[in-house]
Amino acid sequence: MAGREGGRNWRIVFVAALLLGALLLSLLGLTDPSGRWRPWIALLAPEEDGSWLAVTIDGRPAEGFRVSITGGRVAGGRDGCNDWAFAAPDPSGGRTIDTILVACPEDDPLRESYWRLVQEGHVALRGDGRLRLAGDGHQALFRRCAWRTERIHNETRHSETRVCAPV
Repeated sequence: MAGREGGRNWRIVFVAALLLGALLLSLLGLTDPSGRWRPWIALLAPEEDGSWLAVTIDGRPAEGFRVSITGGRVAGGRDGCNDWAFAAPDPSGGRTIDTILVACPEDDPLRESYWRLVQEGHVALRGDGRLRLAGDGHQALFRRCAWRTERIHNETRHSETRVCAPV
């Protein structure tokens, strides 16, 4: 009888440990935005990670430009007219870009600077809470933004869109 009870206690402890482990893993947020299992991201993500709206690019006011930072690196954004993201690296280590490819104005110096910065710039969080992206003779300042749903109403229909609003 004593042997049976000891086996039952072991099973209870084992099941409780499994349940506690599952709860802990769910609280830590075990996946990154792509769905890959990365438990350390929730605990060790750089402060720079998140979405950022451009304030200036090369000292000029910039609207419609955004970057998303993941793991301290630029992962995607908006270049003034197109949403885009870096795809997974190809076997040779190159990075391709997925985009919606809306036609953009030609010869836009802000877009040209933006693309140089997101591909080769260095990410740094400033003391005032803004993000600085700099490199190749260019610099941009960004402010953090958070995603929210915004309702759009006009005479014929109502719709919703997601916007990244300054925080």
